Amino acid sequence: MKPGDWITIGFAALFGACIGSFLNVCIWRLPRPGLSISSPRRSHCPSCGAALDWFDNIPILSWILLGARCRSCRLPISARYPLIEALTALLIAILAHQYLPAEAMRWREFLVLSALTASLIVASAIDIDLRVIPDEITLPGMMALPVIAFLVPGLHTQPGDPSVHRLAAALEEALSGWGLKPRPDWPEWQAYGLAAAAAILGGALGLQGYRLYRRKVHPQLPNRIRDGLLAGPLFAAASGVSAMLAFDPAWVHSPSCENYLATIIGMGAGAGLILGVGIFGKLIFRKEAMGFGDVKLMGLLGGFAGWKGVLGGFAIACLLGSLVGIWRLWRYRTRYLWFGPFLSLGCLLIILFPGPLKAVLDWYMSWFR
Repeated sequence: MKPGDWITIGFAALFGACIGSFLNVCIWRLPRPGLSISSPRRSHCPSCGAALDWFDNIPILSWILLGARCRSCRLPISARYPLIEALTALLIAILAHQYLPAEAMRWREFLVLSALTASLIVASAIDIDLRVIPDEITLPGMMALPVIAFLVPGLHTQPGDPSVHRLAAALEEALSGWGLKPRPDWPEWQAYGLAAAAAILGGALGLQGYRLYRRKVHPQLPNRIRDGLLAGPLFAAASGVSAMLAFDPAWVHSPSCENYLATIIGMGAGAGLILGVGIFGKLIFRKEAMGFGDVKLMGLLGGFAGWKGVLGGFAIACLLGSLVGIWRLWRYRTRYLWFGPFLSLGCLLIILFPGPLKAVLDWYMSWFR
């Protein structure tokens, strides 16, 4: 790496620490009624409510200079605040090392994965505190993923997944068998216009379909618009892709379409895996084994890690969760364990370090050959 790259990583770490300070605000305010990200405007002490001045809100440094105590009430400030800031700085620096070298800068991938990392930190901390994973984190991410798959085709950690390529080939063959052939006489703007119109129509149908579903199946629940927002983008993306494939079946092999297929398959695999584990766990243990928040979280993670990453991330989560669960049983005599943080960590390791983890797995499997 060049010296300029290390300067970029250093600035990314500082940026990450500032983001971590904001994440602390999100962790405290998101799950609590009466609070929002924008209100109150200034950060405050959770013990006495005193507003913090800017010099008391410098990431990591202010906590050290204040002696881990509030300037107003002198009550202790949790060490988790600087730990969240330091963890965010470390992870953003790792992403900068991988995606922002001067010779091969991939700033779009860096921004998207930075947003994912920040979201996982917030979701994990809230899950540890309150045993809930907020929909405000998982649902917007799942809504944005189909669009991101098109705009950032190099994002997927396994762009050369042969299973996705085989699926794309099967789709092209099926579409050609239905009589759909490329239309070179159509101008490109007409194809994209058709796709946009199909996406708008599909999104409207998705929202309306969800509305009818809620009215028919869950009439007693409040009809919150945010619950149906996921159906709209997914139907819109599917309709737009279908229109483009009708225009040119060979488009299925484009990087954007293959990345879209890998993302959708990963989302389905992640959510389906945790949902299946929850259903079978409830049948066996006669109690809830997985919360639905974990299902949505793994759906989000699967869109980034792919279906293979889902399996690997889930295996890592189970291993780490078992070790921590044994320790908590011995130390606190409790069998309850939040699983969201381990799902986040397992899949994040798969996304950030696919090569080293594959090498470790190959070394482990070599002992059984």
